[in-house]
Amino acid sequence: MFIGDRGFACYNFFAHAFENNIRFVIRTKDINTKRMLGIQELPNIIDTTVELILTRTQSLKKRSRPDLDKQYRHISSDVAFDYIERGSDTEYPLFLRIVRLEVADGVYENLITNIPADDASINVLKHWYNLRWGIETSFRDLKHTIGAVNFHAKKPDFIIQEILARMILFNFCSII
Repeated sequence: MFIGDRGFACYNFFAHAFENNIRFVIRTKDINTKRMLGIQELPNIIDTTVELILTRTQSLKKRSRPDLDKQYRHISSDVAFDYIERGSDTEYPLFLRIVRLEVADGVYENLITNIPADDASINVLKHWYNLRWGIETSFRDLKHTIGAVNFHAKKPDFIIQEILARMILFNFCSII
């Protein structure tokens, strides 16, 4: 299972996960959740499944199921999507579960997943996402402790060298 933050919430990632049978839980912004649901205001708690139909064409005449107009999402030719050729009128169905849950008093997070409600309740998703948060904070602490926030180098090999040197220095200082 893949648990990710806001940067992973894109149709191309979702499609790759489906094609490779990878389960995922991704946090999304309110605006992305509203777009996927096709609504203006988000209720406090949501647990719903949506079927989206992804396409590269905006032409209503080329849609195979015009009765499902509200489920169509246009993917611009500038946006990467590996399962529909640019300029093609092919459609790609995408089934997503969208969950909005309360993480603290008055604080809500949106999660998108391909895990059915029968396999994972809202509380289970909340627990799984909370496990990821511990990893995030420990990496942040490590990054600031060893001074790996900013680098002097620009080439990847030299950045790796800087990270390793800082880790060795950190370990040395810890021993002393």
